Amino acid sequence: MINFVIGIGSNIDGKRGVIEQALAKLDTLFSRVMASAVYDTKALNGVDADYCNCVAVYCANNYSAAQIVELLKLVEIQFGRNSQQKSMGLVPLDLDLVIYDGVVLRHRDYNYDYFQIGWTELQKSLSVL
Repeated sequence: MINFVIGIGSNIDGKRGVIEQALAKLDTLFSRVMASAVYDTKALNGVDADYCNCVAVYCANNYSAAQIVELLKLVEIQFGRNSQQKSMGLVPLDLDLVIYDGVVLRHRDYNYDYFQIGWTELQKSLSVL
């Protein structure tokens, strides 16, 4: 089993519900180990709507990092993500594979609060197990 960590975000109306729906959808694709609480962060550009974020640890057999990213992009599209909305600062759903099999793949995301808040919470929980 390969463990991987996904950063999840949304900044549209009903964004908390979107995060919960996204977790449910991801649970149909992978086995969830745990997820952080849903929390709010400011948009990095200081202009777009605030985000709701969550970080989740999943595991799966026989998925490469590239295959997981491909599945995540398909889920984003199912939730209405497209380039037109992105250009208007609207992100219905953002799913990023940040850590795969213990290796940080997206250093930029890893270092921002929108990931670190949830990741720090999960690391505290994981250390208790």
